[in-house]
Amino acid sequence: MKYALTVVAVIWVVLPTLSCSDGDSSTQSYPIFDTAGSSQDEGASVDSSGPSGESDTMESPPDVPEPSADVGVDTGSSSADIKEGVPIIPDPGTEPSPAAWYDDGGYHGIPEKAQVMGLVMAAPGYIQGGVDPDTGNHYFVFRTGPGLIEFPVSLKDKSSEIDFVHMHLGTGLVLGPEVQPIEVSSPTNAEWLLEPDTIYVLEVHSPGGGFF
Repeated sequence: MKYALTVVAVIWVVLPTLSCSDGDSSTQSYPIFDTAGSSQDEGASVDSSGPSGESDTMESPPDVPEPSADVGVDTGSSSADIKEGVPIIPDPGTEPSPAAWYDDGGYHGIPEKAQVMGLVMAAPGYIQGGVDPDTGNHYFVFRTGPGLIEFPVSLKDKSSEIDFVHMHLGTGLVLGPEVQPIEVSSPTNAEWLLEPDTIYVLEVHSPGGGFF
């Protein structure tokens, strides 16, 4: 046992002596291995900077600003951009319109509740309705067929006192601008030339309501 310990001590003393440089026993150079397997002297400095001399320390990524709540997202548009406050009208559908328009027993005093009259191939020969006393109006909504339509209107006051009859565009299912008539002979008689495959709204106005 003592002999073994003596041998180990001798090896411990001799190995450092052999690795010393010539004439200098006070400085020892032990190999340092990097992760690539190459060696370098212990006294050599390790350059941790990149090619430009800057530190390779990982920098935090730049802050990405959160999207502002005021930024609108473009989700596309419908057939018509509906502006705030513009009345929406019912879809007139594609059912053939009757040859005469009769009152259906309800009030249609606002565009949103316009009386639906379907697909018009020719102007109705008779129009009847009850004016809403709260609004003084009665609205009809319809769609024209594939050709131009001459659309004369001749109303008869019964209990109503009609001030005017107007025609509006209904493109995009909103109450649009007024369509100018080609002839007006009285507050209850007017005529329009209507474009094909277009939605229109007929407005009858009698301030005190009544039946026509």
